[in-house]
Order: sequence, then C-alpha cells, then structure tokens
Amino acid sequence: MLHLELETAPSDLFPSFLEESRFLSVSVSSKDKGVASSSELSIGYELKPIMGSSGQFQFNYAGNYTTSNGSSAGNGELLLVQGQWVNLFGSQHESETGSQHNNVAVRLANPGGS
Repeated sequence: MLHLELETAPSDLFPSFLEESRFLSVSVSSKDKGVASSSELSIGYELKPIMGSSGQFQFNYAGNYTTSNGSSAGNGELLLVQGQWVNLFGSQHESETGSQHNNVAVRLANPGGS
C-alpha cells in the first residue's frame, strides 16, 4: 500500500509527523502506475520493482499540493525502500504567527500499514 502523507511539520520526519499528518492511502501492486488525489493533493506515479533487490522500487512521480497559503509541486525519480519515509516536495510560508511548513512524503507499506 502506498501512503501519501500530507504533512504540516518541517521537512525532516519528526515524531509528531504521524500525529499531524493527513493520510491518503492508495493500494498498488508491485508494478503499477496511476493517479492519487484528494482535495489538496494530486500526484501521478509509477512504481517498478528493482530487479534483484527485495523491497526496493523505482518511484517516478509528478504532483501538486495546494492549501489556502499557496501551492507546491514536485516531480522526480527516486529509490523507494519498503517501510522508509521519503519527503517528495513541500513549501514554507511565513506569517505573523511564524513559519508554516507543508510537505508531501511517501512510504511503501504492507497492506496492514507496516
């Protein structure tokens, strides 16, 4: 299962990440491509297993995340290791109350969420 996380903490995945995140879970097969979307996030992806490497996948993506403070977008190709969080893209907005970080991270998990 592919978990796309809408994060409101700084880029590094701090312990509060899961508490402050909103999840968009997408079921995928080991070789899959598609689009996942919510009211704030739209991301196209392609997942391909790395031959000879159990639990490692090539992940290609292009996405856009929009909030009331603006939007951020990103695209790329990366190595996705099952169970490991990877920050894809994000933004930082300054206001009178301080900095607000919005980031999109991804993790490839087993169907049970681990």
